[in-house]
Amino acid sequence: MRRRPSAVLNSLLFHMLAAACVIGVIGTKAQDKSPIAMAPFSVAVSADLTRISMAQKDPDKFYVVLTNISERTQAVWRSGNSWAYKNISFELRISDGRSFVISQAPQAFTRNFPSTSLVEPGEHQVYTIRLDKWWETHPPLPKSDEMPITLKAIYEVHPTPESAKFKVWTGRVESKTYSFVLRQCKSTEDRLCLRRVSVQSAAAYCLRRDFGSSGCAAGASARGKRKRRILS
Repeated sequence: MRRRPSAVLNSLLFHMLAAACVIGVIGTKAQDKSPIAMAPFSVAVSADLTRISMAQKDPDKFYVVLTNISERTQAVWRSGNSWAYKNISFELRISDGRSFVISQAPQAFTRNFPSTSLVEPGEHQVYTIRLDKWWETHPPLPKSDEMPITLKAIYEVHPTPESAKFKVWTGRVESKTYSFVLRQCKSTEDRLCLRRVSVQSAAAYCLRRDFGSSGCAAGASARGKRKRRILS
């Protein structure tokens, strides 16, 4: 049975309208996808050591370096207030694949007000890190004198009314992954433990600086003689 011309035309128009609707929906979805904003910062871990230590008191220090990679001056929270607290944390992974978060322990601020520092394009904000009693791991880290680890620094600022007021960037930036040996120093042996870490780190530093093992030994011997003369 032959269709009437009007029925064929109506069918053709219906399919054309359906196709136009599908194309329109796809186009709308594509337009709705806003471009992902690039973070204005990069973050890195700077250490002259192959080892880092955790101790209740005076562990070795290392640095987290925040770099402004944008073309505009950026405001960051200045250390010493609750807005800057916990901006920096670390993701630590041990050899069996388990991961841990190292962050600053809870602290009360008796005097607390928002203050910022300005980081110019291409400039850095450097944070000195000592993993002492003011830092904690989640979950608790297995106790071991030494263990190989990988470490990644995280810089994260959460949005608040103050961040909007002071135009502080909010978001999360992660560093690349670094390899270290972690030494956990017991409170009763902190001084001996940290001395071993410092000596081993100094030896590695000497060799990397092309002083050679004999040059390092000579330097250590000279320092020892000077110390003995002072003590005598």
